[in-house]
Amino acid sequence: MRLRVLAISADIADAYGAKLILGQSPLGGLEAVLAFETAGRRKRRRDPV
Repeated sequence: MRLRVLAISADIADAYGAKLILGQSPLGGLEAVLAFETAGRRKRRRDPV
């Protein structure tokens, strides 16, 4: 089993104008998403954990 550590807190993400969203991936694992506002739209960067 491979374990990854998410090295960013919600406070740090907020300081950069991003939101940190945690959820469950379609494959049953944990998914961390950093969402940035870009020109009125939200850009999502996914990092499956």
